[in-house]
Amino acid sequence: MVNRKYEILIFDLDDTLTNHQIALKYSFQKLLKEFDLKKTTYENLEDFSIKYWEQWNRGDIVIPSWIKEEAEKKRFKYINRFYLFFQNNEITYETAKKINEYFFEHLTDKVVLLPNVEQVLNMLSKNYQLVLATNSNDKHAFIKLEKTKIKHYFFKIITSSSGYFKPMHEFYDYMLKELSINDTSKMLIIGDGLSTDIQGAINYNIDSCWFNPNELDSDNINPTYNIKSITELLYLL
Repeated sequence: MVNRKYEILIFDLDDTLTNHQIALKYSFQKLLKEFDLKKTTYENLEDFSIKYWEQWNRGDIVIPSWIKEEAEKKRFKYINRFYLFFQNNEITYETAKKINEYFFEHLTDKVVLLPNVEQVLNMLSKNYQLVLATNSNDKHAFIKLEKTKIKHYFFKIITSSSGYFKPMHEFYDYMLKELSINDTSKMLIIGDGLSTDIQGAINYNIDSCWFNPNELDSDNINPTYNIKSITELLYLL
């Protein structure tokens, strides 16, 4: 079945096409060894991060006045997360910077496709134009695509190297300009991120499909479609 309503399918990458959790855990275990840190788990970092990002979003954590460079200000929230998480190791802020850089640099060491992704992309590419829209930068996105051998399915790849991130309105402005398209009714955005992929699509008046394998609550964010398995796209479209 081909849904003639759509001509362009826009896919997220991490945790929609690739198993980003494997990459995160692998990189985290590597940094523990590299920096000789006390044994802990990525799950502990996740639990810590939930509270940390809540504090950050409330404005409880502020950027120190001694950080002057804009690039450093943008990285602070990530560096500070590791700085606080590893306080029992008595690390310095400079070490936290190195840990943060190492962590993100090694996120492409272990890249694994989620089940049935390659088959679904192969089928959909016969009837639709496929686009990749990710908050990864160019370097990481292209490494992931090369390692998984799915790059050839996408006629356009949009990344955060544009200077914008989902769900920023500018990210979608940039994407439409790159696609040379104004009619968003012909587009469907597919992703796992409620606050990024789905909310961004809703804000821009683009239909969305929430990839929701764990059947989570949508928190009053209403995607156009909700799927548990990527193969459901073959029956939906």
